[in-house]
Amino acid sequence: MEIVYCRRMTIPVVLSDIQAFFDQWAPAELAASWDNVGIQIGAKGGEISECLVSLEVDEQVLAYLEGKTTVAVITHHPLFFKSLKRIDYNTDMGQIISAFVKGEHALFSAHTNLDAAEDGVNDCLIESFGLDPKIGVVMEDGFGKYIESPNITYQDLLKKNGGIAQGAIHNEPIKRLGFCAGSGHGLIGSVLSLGCDTFVTGEVTYHDHVTCRMNGVRLITLGHKESENMIVDRIATRMRNMFKDLEVTALK
Repeated sequence: MEIVYCRRMTIPVVLSDIQAFFDQWAPAELAASWDNVGIQIGAKGGEISECLVSLEVDEQVLAYLEGKTTVAVITHHPLFFKSLKRIDYNTDMGQIISAFVKGEHALFSAHTNLDAAEDGVNDCLIESFGLDPKIGVVMEDGFGKYIESPNITYQDLLKKNGGIAQGAIHNEPIKRLGFCAGSGHGLIGSVLSLGCDTFVTGEVTYHDHVTCRMNGVRLITLGHKESENMIVDRIATRMRNMFKDLEVTALK
């Protein structure tokens, strides 16, 4: 009997596969109306050689892409928010676009849709404090969560993740704890109306700080990037589980 050895053939991953992956996890319908999520650069049928996950496109991403081709870059922060009137290669935006086009790279972003998704950015933030996001209640706008009577003290919150104390200062037990990764500016009204006495976020404005202080809300700010950066590893892990033969690199 003749034995024939066949090499296992892998089906190339294309950009639409990445889109379908995020459609299941963080559908675009979850995004804010002002947001720009999904494919930023590239063609749906374009083949992908590997994936790079980063919070945004910056100089580290461009350095990684140098000498490579057909890399799919997955970011949390979109590259485009406003229509471009010109592409000047002397600007940061122009250099980014040039690098992506020359290398035939693709760019995909999951922003506020990933903030709102289960196992998304806000859930990662809550987990980083040793709390279970599944017991969190979604705020009305969908981009934050709060937990009733959490099993953690205000001082323990401050010790984790390098938080900075702002807003009100008092030692009362936490009765309702709010979370919002990134900018918490748009949720201050919800925090007050929901009766949260403590709010953890990336950043707020000075006037938000004053408002929280006047209303007895303790505020802990971590930094915008610091409150979101844990999503990079989460994206990379989930993509490796889905695309077994695709190299996925996390850049933090």
